[in-house]
Amino acid sequence: METTLAILFEHIRLSVQLSEILTLPLAAILSLLLLIPRVISVRLSTDTWTTSKDDALSIAIMVPKGTAAAVLGSLLLQLGMENGAIVQNLVYGVILISILITAVLIFFQQKGLLVRLSSWFFTGYATNGKR
Repeated sequence: METTLAILFEHIRLSVQLSEILTLPLAAILSLLLLIPRVISVRLSTDTWTTSKDDALSIAIMVPKGTAAAVLGSLLLQLGMENGAIVQNLVYGVILISILITAVLIFFQQKGLLVRLSSWFFTGYATNGKR
């Protein structure tokens, strides 16, 4: 499984073309927008008594990376659809940028730089698993 994912992400890395200037900023905006429903869904689906603020933040940060979206994004280009290359670049850009955003947010969380943010988003949650 890990080998398959490594091959897929290597394919994405090699396929991303920076010829479409607008796809990268749009991919960054879409990647950040993906975090909003994720935070809302964590608020709605986790138990505030047993889930700590730190755990809730970790769940919210870990947005799925869209391996199926990568396959579908490349399929449009392979089928010769109009603007297929733009869609592929956008999908691949969202995947790569969301990976970078996740890595940065996890780093900040581990360094304690997101404590205020998690306290604001996850008010009422347990602190370190205790109420």
